[in-house]
This record gives sequence, structure tokens and C-alpha cells, in this order.
Amino acid sequence: MGNDISINNVMMDARDMYPHGFHPVDQDIKADYSTGVSNKYTRTEKPPKYYLLDYGLSRRFAEGEEPEPLDTVGTDTTVPEYTNEFPIDPFFVDVYCVGNMIRQDFLDVSPTVLFG
Repeated sequence: MGNDISINNVMMDARDMYPHGFHPVDQDIKADYSTGVSNKYTRTEKPPKYYLLDYGLSRRFAEGEEPEPLDTVGTDTTVPEYTNEFPIDPFFVDVYCVGNMIRQDFLDVSPTVLFG
């Protein structure tokens, strides 16, 4: 379980989207600053892989083990459970943080992202 899920802790592997490579800052040129990138694809045409990074606030639980309540607040301070005085289930916090990250960093910034 993580307590630090945010866009800063997610890495996207876009190799399939850019089969001839790309520059990590300017995706319209190649990594060596040569000619423009050819054969680039969208995330829906060639879905990238996403990786969660930074497990500094994470805890690991054995299968069947009850998770211990959280005692620290992670990156996303909008988690509703943080306002309760009751023990916080880290699984619910993770689910909220992933959903909130997708909403803030993908849906709210790109009106063309549609699901359905």
C-alpha cells in the first residue's frame, strides 16, 4: 500500500508510441536533437505502460493480513478519510489517490479525454 500516489510518482514508458525514440522534454524531436520524430502514435493507438515510483511511505501486508491504519498523511491531502478520527484503511486511501490523480492530471486538463 502506498500513501504517496501522485503524478510526480508515476513514470510513463512511451517506447511503443515513439518507435524511433524521442527527446524526454520535447517529444517532437529525437533524443539526439536530429530531425523530427516520425511514426509517433497517440496513447490510444499504442497504449503506454505506467509505473508507480517512490514507495517511501508504503507498507507491505501479507496475504490475508489486516492492514494497519495509516498514521501519516501522504501527498494528496484532499483524502476525505484524513478528516476522520477513526483509523484509516490504506487501501481506500490508495484508491482515492489514484482516482484523484487521474481526474486532476488527465481529465481536468484535457477535455478531449473521454471514456465510454
